[in-house]
Amino acid sequence: MERLMAVKGSTGEEQALFMKLHLLQGIVAFHQQRLEDSGRLLSRAEAELARLHIDEDKINTMMCLGYSEVESRLGLRSCDGHVANAVQHVMKRREEKAENARKRHKERKRSQIAKHLGKTANGQIVNVKTYETLIRMGTPRGRLQRLSDRQTMTSTWP
Repeated sequence: MERLMAVKGSTGEEQALFMKLHLLQGIVAFHQQRLEDSGRLLSRAEAELARLHIDEDKINTMMCLGYSEVESRLGLRSCDGHVANAVQHVMKRREEKAENARKRHKERKRSQIAKHLGKTANGQIVNVKTYETLIRMGTPRGRLQRLSDRQTMTSTWP
């Protein structure tokens, strides 16, 4: 678990998965008549379940701060029930989601531009990054269209 936390930084969801894993392993061991293993695994699952329990007052505190119940619960689990750390965790996750959404939007827009521009005279797809760079440099769009008809605006085009 420590290695997972060092790599990923959060263990809230993973703790629940490990608890379920140990519970199922304990059940299987019980049915296979390995009672000692079963007791050890079920005790471990019970301890992990106890660590997953979040105080309702802390959830309500976070919800009063404007976070959803799911965000509050996941944040508190990830931060061992510390409200201040959970708030920071939730804010970081929101920022990451927003950044990912911006990246997806940018890629979608580039894809639409590439589709609109079509291919060059020799059949290669127009490099949208190069196209955007030339636009930022002040090259008129009509000039770029004439250039792309005569030359290849691919990744090798200056």
